[in-house]
Amino acid sequence: MTESKKKTRKGKRARTGQVEEVAKGKWRIRFSLGKDGGSGKRLVYTETYAAENKGQAESRLRELLRRRDSGEPFKYAADSFDSFLDEWLAAKKPAVAESAYKVYSDTIRLYIRPKLGKLTLGRVEADAIQKLYNKLRDEKKSLSTIRQVHQTLGMIFKLALVRRKIRLSPMLGVVLPKDNTDSADRQTKAMSAEQVARFLEAAKDNRFENLFRLAFHVGCRPGELLGLTWADINGEAGTLRVSQTIVWRASGDWYIKAPKTRLSRRTITLTPGLVEMLRRHRRRQLEKKLSMGPAWIETGFVFTDDGGKPCPQHSLRYEWKKILKSAGLPWDFSPYTARHTMASLLIEGGVNIKAVSERLGHSEVGITLNTYTHVSEGFQAEVSGDIERILEDGKKRALQHTDNNSERDKSENPLKSIK
Repeated sequence: MTESKKKTRKGKRARTGQVEEVAKGKWRIRFSLGKDGGSGKRLVYTETYAAENKGQAESRLRELLRRRDSGEPFKYAADSFDSFLDEWLAAKKPAVAESAYKVYSDTIRLYIRPKLGKLTLGRVEADAIQKLYNKLRDEKKSLSTIRQVHQTLGMIFKLALVRRKIRLSPMLGVVLPKDNTDSADRQTKAMSAEQVARFLEAAKDNRFENLFRLAFHVGCRPGELLGLTWADINGEAGTLRVSQTIVWRASGDWYIKAPKTRLSRRTITLTPGLVEMLRRHRRRQLEKKLSMGPAWIETGFVFTDDGGKPCPQHSLRYEWKKILKSAGLPWDFSPYTARHTMASLLIEGGVNIKAVSERLGHSEVGITLNTYTHVSEGFQAEVSGDIERILEDGKKRALQHTDNNSERDKSENPLKSIK
């Protein structure tokens, strides 16, 4: 072979690149990046790529060459999606609450990593994500779970864009599955006033009786109620201050965090009956503390177990379900139902929506209306009756106005009444 032909073939390889197998399922891709502007040294890009066959590796090489020739970045596409998930979690951890971080990490561990983690970042395409959603639906996962996966992936690829690891987000081509559930089934449930009475009657002598009574009156979240301390109760002023919430980890320990928003820190006025109930509760707790002696652990919480420690939320849910069964109430009511019920009953009773929103600690009135208003069929019938009465009253006033004008015209010109 002549020297000129050797140079031509070598130059062609430099322009088109090389693919060679280095291990089973592993391929080394090499191609020239041109010469360094300062030193004049030839730059070579090398990547080890996981692929089932040489054809896939050559397809990868062609994509890299296209990116090189168009001036697009290409090295990022070799990053594994699995490693970028860890990178995203590391960036997210200091920016969110511990409970939120757990939701993200669980979502990635249970749903995203098993299906997409083995792909390279550049090969996670809309089709693969759509197939993941469809599989979750086939596995009867709830729409809220799929939405959580969708939201998490959206944030992951947003960071990848910001860090210039991808050129376009695959989420642009993904469509969330349609929710075929009837809107009435999706609506958060609330109790009627009669059901509340039945529940509280069945709750008598339960260790959470006072907490449940308080919940239906003040509308606090379960974590806010369990996080109440005696320093938050002002018996003289008759107020309750919401300043923190308690969160339980899966390991069984707990921590305190600030409420969700600035307006979640709020002071709620208590009725004299609730103040007296809390005073009796405090006396019984102090008696228990004296009987326990050194074994009592002073934490300052209003609602504690028999040793002074804060009550875990799973205990609260267990006792709630026991009471539901005893009262013959629907099983799908949850401890959050007390909060929803208070809001719904107040609004149905005509209480100002702004006042209800402030009591719930919402940042916007719209959240209260959209999430916590559960209007009963009876209330709708009452609204229908109201609008009918309003329209009838308007009709009567209009007729009266016409009659008055007619009488006035007659008095002004008596001849008008003579034909």
